[in-house]
Amino acid sequence: MMQISEDFLNRWQFPNCVGAIDGKHISIQCPPKTGSLFYSAYKKRFSIILLAACDANYRFTWVDVGDYGSQSDGGVWANSAFGQAIEANEIDFPFPKELPGTDVILPFTFVADEAFPLGIHMMRPYARSYRTFGNAERIFNYRLSRAKFVIENTFGIMSSRWRILRRDLCCTPETTEDIVKAIVCLHNFLMVLEDNIEPWKGPIALYLCWIENKMEMSSEVIEDKKCTGDQSLMLVDLGPIIPQ
Repeated sequence: MMQISEDFLNRWQFPNCVGAIDGKHISIQCPPKTGSLFYSAYKKRFSIILLAACDANYRFTWVDVGDYGSQSDGGVWANSAFGQAIEANEIDFPFPKELPGTDVILPFTFVADEAFPLGIHMMRPYARSYRTFGNAERIFNYRLSRAKFVIENTFGIMSSRWRILRRDLCCTPETTEDIVKAIVCLHNFLMVLEDNIEPWKGPIALYLCWIENKMEMSSEVIEDKKCTGDQSLMLVDLGPIIPQ
């Protein structure tokens, strides 16, 4: 976990982060006699859910596959063995650590979106309706979104390689679950292989450059750089998006 945290700090300027978590709907044909169990009103299709965590280098570190598409990401997380273990403090997280440039000591956490519950080891963004939403909250949300985008990009890399995930799978939910688990393993294998052979020059490099440059050009970056007041809010300079 310490290495993952160092990578998130160096690449995405979010300290004490041990992973980004999100869900992805895997489209399937409606299984017989299941009614609307697998139907996602949000995605407007039948699906099972792949809930996953990843490190700062687009590699999966944990997956949960097979829940009904009608469930929310937060509901799947709450019912997962990993989510329940974190809630019960059964996971061996590193000891809390000082934030860079400050004497503030905070625990190590995962980052996620508003669908997930806030917890000691789970950080989510401030709601825009938060009563004192200001510069500090805006900067925090931007930093968290940079770190959280890593899991979305990981899903994007996986789908761009295995395009079977871009259409409805014509098999049972159980078979779909096995297919997705196999793809996750192959994805990690290729990401490690490319990093070891020629970092940042694999066939997926153009996709990564595009999405990360898009993040760099976000209008909220301007707000971040123009921030005045307590400089500890900014933690460290953003630095280059793509390592040289």
